[in-house]
Amino acid sequence: MVLPVYVMKAIPAGTIPAGVPWGVAANYPLPQTIPAFSLGETQISRELWQAVRGWATDSARGAKRYTFAPAGDDRTGPAGTDQHPVTGISWRDAVVWCNAYSEAAGKQPVYYRAGAGDCNDSAAVLRSSEGSRCDYGTGNAEQAVLDTAAGGFRLPTEAEWEYAARGGLPGGTTPWTWLYAGSGTPGGVAVYAGNSGGETAPVKSKAANSLGLYDMSGNVAEWCQDIIHGDWSAYRVTRGGSWNSVSASCSVAARRSCGSGNGTDYVGFRVASR
Repeated sequence: MVLPVYVMKAIPAGTIPAGVPWGVAANYPLPQTIPAFSLGETQISRELWQAVRGWATDSARGAKRYTFAPAGDDRTGPAGTDQHPVTGISWRDAVVWCNAYSEAAGKQPVYYRAGAGDCNDSAAVLRSSEGSRCDYGTGNAEQAVLDTAAGGFRLPTEAEWEYAARGGLPGGTTPWTWLYAGSGTPGGVAVYAGNSGGETAPVKSKAANSLGLYDMSGNVAEWCQDIIHGDWSAYRVTRGGSWNSVSASCSVAARRSCGSGNGTDYVGFRVASR
C-alpha cells in the first residue's frame, strides 16, 4: 500500500535530573531516564488517517479487517483541508489505528488483545475498538498488552511527549525552561485561541522546536498512552494546547485528560515507535 509520507524524528536517549521543570512528576518522578525513540514530526493529518482507515476497514482484509467505534472519523472537527490534523478520534480508536498503520507500513503491531477467559489472547492483534465482548469491557483497548519490542507505531508516553516537546535534555540548544515547544512565547510555535481564527490549521503552519517537531504546543492537543492517575483507565492524558486553548494551556508542562472513548474537535494525536 502506498501511504502519504509521514516523517519520524529520532529522539535521543537521556536522563532528566532532579530539580528542573517537569510537568509529569506525578507519573514520572525525577530523575527520569528516557530511552531513545522516534516521534512523528507532525500530528496525524486527515489525509493519513483516512488512507490508513480505508485500507484497514476494507472488506477484502477478511479476518484481519479493522473496525472503529462509532465511525472512527473526524466528523466533529472544524472545517479544513486534508493537511489539517485529524480530530474527533477517541483514544481507543487512536491505538487501534496505530496497529493498522503498523500493518499497512509492514511493521509489527504494538497493541495486542488481553482479557479474561477466551478473550485472553496476547497473540491476537488488537483490531477493534467497538463493543464486542473480547475487544471492549474486560478485553478492551485500555487493557491491551503492549509489545515493547515491536517496531510498529504507538502513542507516546507523556514522559516521552514532554521530553520531546522541551527539545531534549536540559542544557541543549533549546532552553528547557521555555514555556512552549521551541519558544518562550506562543505566537510563533502554536496555533491557539489567540491566532487560530476558531479552527485548526494545516500541520507545520508554525515553527518547529529544536528536535524538528511541529505543533507540540498547539493546533490540537494530543493523546498519550498514560492514564491520568491511579486506576482511572477510562481517562487518558492529553498534552499540548489546541486551536481553542488559552496560551497557558499550550505550555509544555500543561496536563489534561479526556475519556478514552470520547472524540472531540480539539484532540488529535501523533505516533511514536522504538
